[in-house]
Amino acid sequence: MSNALVSLLLAVGGATWIYTKVMRRSGNNTQQSLVVAGMVAAIIFVVVITLLDLVFH
Repeated sequence: MSNALVSLLLAVGGATWIYTKVMRRSGNNTQQSLVVAGMVAAIIFVVVITLLDLVFH
């Protein structure tokens, strides 16, 4: 499995978890939850792909 695929899977999983947490706390504010989840997914993706490239390169 490539580093990008592993990073994508972790980012999607983390964003889904954050989305559900923010939805509960914000009173089902979908727009805010999607924005926060998208930012978290991007951060997780960049961090994980960087770490995997450092370890497996």
